[in-house]
Amino acid sequence: MIVAGIDGCKQGWIMIKYDQTKYSFGVYDYIEPLIEAHPDLQRILIDMPIGLSSLSHPRTIEQKLRGELIPRQATVFNPPCRAALSAANYEAAKLKNIAVEGKSLSIQSYFIQAKIKEIDEFLVHKSPQLDILESHPEFCFKYLNAAEKVILSKKATAAGAQERLALLKNYDQRLEKLYHDILAQTLRKQVKKDDILDAMCLVLVNQLAGESQLHYLQDENSEDERKLSIGIAYYRAPAEAS
Repeated sequence: MIVAGIDGCKQGWIMIKYDQTKYSFGVYDYIEPLIEAHPDLQRILIDMPIGLSSLSHPRTIEQKLRGELIPRQATVFNPPCRAALSAANYEAAKLKNIAVEGKSLSIQSYFIQAKIKEIDEFLVHKSPQLDILESHPEFCFKYLNAAEKVILSKKATAAGAQERLALLKNYDQRLEKLYHDILAQTLRKQVKKDDILDAMCLVLVNQLAGESQLHYLQDENSEDERKLSIGIAYYRAPAEAS
């Protein structure tokens, strides 16, 4: 399969692609030209919520995901409900979220709502002919690490970043060179180090899973009102999958 991992970044999106022989990468302002530039892609894992809350279809997967990531549960944000994506400002978004979900909206979630809206509208209106699946890098790192949590923050500590890079290298030695190549060919005002690590994690998971070994963290609310599936894709080594 030809697969990719995508993470949001300051410029827009960083994509790392694996075409069965080699890795490549690109940085894009918007998701639609990214997809159009790679018509051979068969499946994408993206670190962005897919499937959003409405009054009739609540999204509840974050609670289950936090339980998987203790003590790293702070890496999980509740995404805005779909109605909040059209709010003019943060205060209006909080009010819309309270009306739908009965709870407010964090400033972290509000800061990425433009990207959430971009993905949501693309999936609803463009119907891309490839699988675009939600994933979560910290959750994926956990299962790449034999279901042991990766504790150190990759943003706050250099050791956290090195811990994750070493874990990725255990699966594919080429990823160390790729990491440094991307660092050298991009600016930090475009792409941060943790964005690169997250996209690398997702493309590796996508590659390892092949056609049939993706797993999904799900709960009883597995679909939103627009029929978008709600679930977190990840890979578990066969010995752990039982």
